[in-house]
Amino acid sequence: MKKLALILLIVFSGESAIAQLLSVQASKRYLVDQNGNPFLLVGDAAWSLIAQLPDSDVDYYFAQRQQMGFTTSLINVIEHQFATNAPNNIYNQPPFDGNLFTTPDSAYFAHVDHVVMSAAQHNIVVMLDPTYVGYACGGQGWCAEIQAAATSDLTAWGQFLGQRYARYDNIIWVIGGDTNPPSSVRAKLRAFIAGLKQYDTRHLFTTHVNGESPPLTVWSLSDTSWLALNNVYTYSTTLYANCQTEYQRTPTMPFFLIETAYENEHGSTAQQLRAQSYWTVLSGGIGHVFGNCPLWHFDSSPGWCSVAGWKAQLALQGSINMNHFSTLFQSRHWSALIPDFHHAVLTSGYGSSTSYATAAYSSDSSSIIAYIPSGGAVTVNTTFVNGSRANAWWFNPADGTVTLIGSAPQGTQNFTPPSNSDWVLVIDNADLFGNAFVQFSSFTDSLQVTPPAVNVALMWNTTQERNVAGFYVQRRAGSANAFATLGGSYQTGHDTSVVAQSYSWTDSSVAPGTYYYRIKIIGTAGDSSFSLNRSVVVPDAMMPSTPVLLSPVPFATNVPMNPRLVWRPSSHATHYWVQVSTDSLLQNLVLSDTTSTDTSKTVAQLQPQTTYTWRVEGRSGYQAGAFSAASTFMTGSSSAVAPGSNALPAAFALEQNYPNPFNPTTIIRYALPQARRVRIEVYNTLGQQVAQLVNGDQEAGYHEVQFDSSGLASGVYFYRLQAGTYVETRKLLLLK
Repeated sequence: MKKLALILLIVFSGESAIAQLLSVQASKRYLVDQNGNPFLLVGDAAWSLIAQLPDSDVDYYFAQRQQMGFTTSLINVIEHQFATNAPNNIYNQPPFDGNLFTTPDSAYFAHVDHVVMSAAQHNIVVMLDPTYVGYACGGQGWCAEIQAAATSDLTAWGQFLGQRYARYDNIIWVIGGDTNPPSSVRAKLRAFIAGLKQYDTRHLFTTHVNGESPPLTVWSLSDTSWLALNNVYTYSTTLYANCQTEYQRTPTMPFFLIETAYENEHGSTAQQLRAQSYWTVLSGGIGHVFGNCPLWHFDSSPGWCSVAGWKAQLALQGSINMNHFSTLFQSRHWSALIPDFHHAVLTSGYGSSTSYATAAYSSDSSSIIAYIPSGGAVTVNTTFVNGSRANAWWFNPADGTVTLIGSAPQGTQNFTPPSNSDWVLVIDNADLFGNAFVQFSSFTDSLQVTPPAVNVALMWNTTQERNVAGFYVQRRAGSANAFATLGGSYQTGHDTSVVAQSYSWTDSSVAPGTYYYRIKIIGTAGDSSFSLNRSVVVPDAMMPSTPVLLSPVPFATNVPMNPRLVWRPSSHATHYWVQVSTDSLLQNLVLSDTTSTDTSKTVAQLQPQTTYTWRVEGRSGYQAGAFSAASTFMTGSSSAVAPGSNALPAAFALEQNYPNPFNPTTIIRYALPQARRVRIEVYNTLGQQVAQLVNGDQEAGYHEVQFDSSGLASGVYFYRLQAGTYVETRKLLLLK
C-alpha cells in the first residue's frame, strides 16, 4: 500500500480573518456561521486565561491555537480560585470595584475586551462563562457569592455584559459551572440570563453542569428557553454512549463534548484523548473541547498536575491530535454525517467497551468514516457511498498520514487496519473527491496595502502531491452564491511529489468587503477538487475625510463639566482620535482617546469655568485623515447640568446606531437644539420605507428610539432624521 494524502487542509494564521457569529442550523444538528457554513467546534479549555494572562500572552495563545486548527476557547470571565491574583487579573485589577456583580471595573473589562478581540482576530469563538458556580457549590467558584447577592444584582451583571458584548460576533455564553445549581442559585442564574438577554439577543447559550449530568435533565424544559446548545460532560471511558443519548434526546439540539479527561490528568493516554474527539463527532456531535493541564490554568495552580510550562503544552500530542482531527473532518462533509448506531454500515467487528468502533455515513452519500480504537478487522457495507467508484483510505489520527487501500466495490467489504493502534477508515465517492491528492501544510493570506489599493497575497504550501497538474485560485464575495476562478491565477503543479512545494498568487486591487478564497486542484486526468475556504476581510484603505465638529459649538460657555462632544462622521473612518486640552495648541491634553468608534464622546470630570480646546481625527486601519479645525468651549460652574439631563444640545445631530451590526434591535440617538416636528424613517437599498420610528413634535434635548428589525431580512438599511429643515441619513447593518 502506498502512503498518500487526502485533500486535507490545516488553516494557519493569516493577517486577516473574520470572527464568527454562530446560529443553529435548521435541522438543529449543527451550528453555522453568518454565511451559512457549518462550524466544527475544535475547542480548548482555557478557563483561567482572562485572569492569568497579560495581553501579550493572550495574543500568543490565540495565534498558536489558530495555527493548530482550534476554533473555540472555553474561558471564565471572572476567576474565583484558579489564578495567581484571583479574583483579580494578572495586572491586579479587580473585576468589581465595590459590590459584587454591580460595580464592574473599567480596567478589568478593558482586558476582557482585548481577549475577545484578539480571539476574533485569530478566527476563534470564545465560550465565556460569567457565572462559574464551582464544583459542589464550593470555593472554586462563585456559588456562595451568588447565593448572597440580591436577584437584582445578578440581573444587573447580565445587563452589563449584554450591553458591552452584544456587538462582538465571536461569543457563546456558558451558564454555571461544574455543579448542578441548587434552586436558590438557579433562580439567580435565571435573573442573570434575563438581564443579559435584554441587550444581547445575538449569541447562543450553553451550560456547564456537574459531570455525568445531562444539561436537559438538570435544567427542566420549562427552564431552558434560553438554551440552544447542548453538551456532554463525562469521564466515562465509553463516552460514545453518552453522546448517543444526547443525539437521540428530545428536543433536538446540537451538542458537543464540553469536558472529559484532560491531557496530563486522570491517567489519560494519547489514544484516549483521540477517542474523545472521534467518538463524539461520529456519534452526531459538533466537536470537542480538549483540555490540558497546566494549560487550562496557565501554571496558576501547580497542584493539579505534575507538569509546568503552559507554552510548551501548546504543541504536545494532545494538541497535535486535535489538529489532525480538525484536518480530517474539515476536509469532508462532516455536518452531513449520520451516526451508524444500528450497525447498518459497520456490520461486524465493531467491538465493545473501550475498543468500540464508531461509524457514520454522509446523508449525501459522499463518505463513510469509522474510528477503530484498537485495530481488528471490520466489515463495511459500502453501498452507503454513491458514485461510479469509491476509494478507501486509512487515516492515522496520531500523525495525520494517509494510506490508500484502493477501490472499494459496492457491497460488503472487509478492512484490516495497518496496525493494532487506533485508525480511521475513510471511504469516499471518488467522483466527488477525485484522483488528484494533495496534502496542504498551510494556506495563508496577507494584505498588501498601498492606499487606496488593497492587494490580497495568497500563499499555500504542500508536503505531498499526486497526479496534480496545477492549481487555480477561486474567490467568492461574502454575499455571492458561487466561487469564480480568477484570471491569471493558474500555478503549475508537480504531478507526483513527496517534497515540500510552495505556491503564491496575488489578487490585486480588491474592493473593500468580505471574501472567501479557495484553491481549485486540477488533476492530470482532468478531475478537480478543492481546498477548504479561507476568509479574508479587505478594509477600506481610502483616506478618511476630515470630521466636522458639531457640539459644543465654538466659544460655547456654561458647558457642563462632563460634556458630550459630537461631530459629523468621517467617510472611510473606522474609529476616531479625540483630543481635549487646556491650551489652544493642544499640548496639555486631558483626553487623548483613539478608540472611539461612535461620533460622540462624553468627557468626564472637567474643571469648572475653564476653557478647553478639542479636535477630532478620522482613522482607518491603514490611514489617518486630517484633524478637524480646533474648537474651544468654556465649562460652567460646578452646578452646570450635563447633557442627557436638562442641558440642551448646541446643534442638530444624528448619531450612529448602536450596536451596529445588530439583530434584531438597535438604538438610534439624536439631538435637537430646538423643538421641531421630527420624522425618523428606515429604508432598504431600493429606497422603500420599511419602518417609521418617529412622527411628531418633540422638545429640544437629547433623544433616542429603538428600532426592532423583526421580520426584515439581513442586509444594509438607511435611517433618516428630518427635524424641520435639518435632514441627515446614516447606514445600519442587520445581520441575522
